Amino acid sequence: SPRFGERMASDWMDMARYADTHGFNNDSLRTMWRWRDWVIDAFNRNLPYDRFITEQLAGDLLEKPSLDQMVATGFNRNHVINSEGGIIDEEYRVEYVVDRVQTTSLAWLGLTVGCARCHDHKFDPVAQKDFYRLYAFFNSTDEFGEDGRIGNASPLMATPTTAQQTVASKQSALLQAASDKIKNLLATASAQNDFSALTVESIPVHTNIAVALNLPTNSAVASALTNLAGGKPFEVTGAIASTNGPLGNPALTLNGQSFLKTEALPKIDTGKGWAISTWVKRDNASEAAIFSTMNFSAPPSSGSYGRGVEIRFTPEGAIEVRLSRRWPAYSATIVTRETVAQGEWRNLLVTSEGPANVKSLRVFLDGQECFRDLLHDNNAEVALDGQALIGSSKETNAHPFAGALADFKLLSSPIENEKLARESSLAALRFALETPAPARSPKQMDLLRAALLEKNNPEFSRAVSDAKTARVDLLEIERTAPTTMVMHDLKTPRPTHILFRGQYDQPREIVEPGVPEFLLPFPASAPRNRLGLAQWLTDPRQPLTSRVVVNHFWQGLFGQGIVKSAEDFGFQADWPSHPELLDWLAVDFVASGWDVKKLIRRIVTSSTYCQDSNSSERLNERDPENRLLAHGPRQRLTAEMLRDQALAISGLLHEEIGGPPVFPFQPTNLYKGIVVQADYPGAAYTESQGKDLYRRSLYTFWKRTVPHPTLATFDAPDREVCVARRLRTNTPLQALALMNDPIQLEAARKFAERILIEGGEKNSDRLDFAFQLATARSPKSVERDAISSLLEQRLAHYKSNPDAAKALLAVGTYKAKESLDSAELAAYANIASLILNLDETITRN
Repeated sequence: SPRFGERMASDWMDMARYADTHGFNNDSLRTMWRWRDWVIDAFNRNLPYDRFITEQLAGDLLEKPSLDQMVATGFNRNHVINSEGGIIDEEYRVEYVVDRVQTTSLAWLGLTVGCARCHDHKFDPVAQKDFYRLYAFFNSTDEFGEDGRIGNASPLMATPTTAQQTVASKQSALLQAASDKIKNLLATASAQNDFSALTVESIPVHTNIAVALNLPTNSAVASALTNLAGGKPFEVTGAIASTNGPLGNPALTLNGQSFLKTEALPKIDTGKGWAISTWVKRDNASEAAIFSTMNFSAPPSSGSYGRGVEIRFTPEGAIEVRLSRRWPAYSATIVTRETVAQGEWRNLLVTSEGPANVKSLRVFLDGQECFRDLLHDNNAEVALDGQALIGSSKETNAHPFAGALADFKLLSSPIENEKLARESSLAALRFALETPAPARSPKQMDLLRAALLEKNNPEFSRAVSDAKTARVDLLEIERTAPTTMVMHDLKTPRPTHILFRGQYDQPREIVEPGVPEFLLPFPASAPRNRLGLAQWLTDPRQPLTSRVVVNHFWQGLFGQGIVKSAEDFGFQADWPSHPELLDWLAVDFVASGWDVKKLIRRIVTSSTYCQDSNSSERLNERDPENRLLAHGPRQRLTAEMLRDQALAISGLLHEEIGGPPVFPFQPTNLYKGIVVQADYPGAAYTESQGKDLYRRSLYTFWKRTVPHPTLATFDAPDREVCVARRLRTNTPLQALALMNDPIQLEAARKFAERILIEGGEKNSDRLDFAFQLATARSPKSVERDAISSLLEQRLAHYKSNPDAAKALLAVGTYKAKESLDSAELAAYANIASLILNLDETITRN
């Protein structure tokens, strides 16, 4: 049943501290529901639990990881993230790493390893050195302490939905087929070297910057750069030479030590659109910026640190585009998958139609848009003006660009991507045509042959058209797909130090990744990374993992684990009520191939679970918590189950699986005076409409600083940290919520409608129907009499007070059938509410 995955995922959300906001001061919106949906799917398809652990801990380190395996690593990114300006970046980065250690050890080892952060554990054999050896596995994530002010924090990636993946798979196949056809036809035309019949449309000439920037007319700088407006002259640092560039234009040669600087670019609002176009040739594999206005001269704590735009090459030749209001927390950054080879002239076009975010940023090489990956995904509207560097950046330890630039253009809105891309494509084609035949590269020869074939060969033309269409669709999916935070490590691991008293700024001895070996030595063949840690955790000889996991599942079914302290299997833990049973279940679980469904089936079909939950007074005195399992489990439903059950019984529940969070009813202005009143996503609560009001509680928007009040009333945690078991309380607020919560009242109304339509003509039949639907049994005669008496009283009340009936029926958004009598419907709504509030209804027996 698809419901299995939702039920199992609900418990795992607490362990994994899943939420839809970052927490801390701003508590802004994050997008992690794709990870939540992965968990649901993993349980539904019965993913072996050792893989469930491995993919969440180290999916990114598997060989050729799939999209789902990358999404799974969001487990280690569910922690709170601080975006408050002025915090110490390293302090909070350390806190994130500590959280991962604590969550991993608690969720799968049942150990309070976090106690050893500041000193050796007081009770368990976990030394402080052991804590930081575990810490070393998680210390090299490519992340920042301050991040996520507007959206997801890095590292992150685009994660197309199932529907988008279906389209993408089809379009990828079409693109591959078209590309193969193009390649084969080009190979057939490889002997074609006469391009005299090929003509290329003229390319617009842009205004020369020489006059505007007061440059000497014979300056190489003036000839290589054009602009729409100008300001003060460029300041030249180092030696800059002039050489021949594409299309007869002079080019600037920068030797890796030289660059240009200007104090006054024309002011362009990046939120309204802009473009930068240039011919570029890179001469080495250094990381370097070719254009930057980013203000790294400001202190890191400043609100303007890193403000501006930057276009740079990665060492591999990919193009990285940064748009930053404050680096990196307030920035939009992409990097292309296509690369520029050394020594090749390429026409580069970077555009943004606005608004200023990663969805608007596009990169073209020779007129063809590049596929790209996301590095940062925050809106960053900032004026593109002031001081600019050509060939360098102000970032600390930045290296100037080594290579050449020609025809550098800065354009303001309106930006017409298709027109600019066509100009870029024509420029590349003209350059290939004007390059002497002996000097043409294989890429240029293919470009020219393709131009001829597209004119003269219908089959080739169709293949080009198919490839363009598929590519456009794939790029659109790439831009619109939801993002998810994932794990991605730095190329060079960070050194890990023992931190004196756990303080981020008190590093001491360096340690290597490792584990507390009193449990099980680290496998000699395992890599010293998160993948190796997962192999250690899932080793069949590991004494804790399977026992802790089995205990969690037992707790979900019986209300408490065989080890009551599910979060602590150490020396301070509760002793197992049935240690041999726990051992046997754990060993059998591993032997079954970590088969979760088989384990659950084994437990729920056991004679122990199937016992009657009735208990005697003598037994309650002797064993009030049923640790001895003398009767079947009996426990109040969880916060999510209480709401979902009311919706299901009434017929309101919408069964859709997965998707973005929804916003069911909650008190008006609940956020006022609590939530930061600033323009951050997630700062306002807008109720959903239609079917989204009636989704399962698993999908309810989870704001850490203000969790949904109904769920919080019934003991749901805020999910700021890993929680292995919810503590149950019994308060008057809970009774008030069940009787007065709008969703409970609306469920009662809809339940009443079902009773009247499906329950028969007689009141007695209707009451039996309602009771059976809610409790799975018929009412006893005394119960039937009591409810019948109440029904008569409420009918009389509402017939004499029609306004009261209308007021009750007006709660919520569901519209009852007009053919039903309002007084009768209101009376039955009272009865439905009563039945939904029975102890037998809200308690799992």
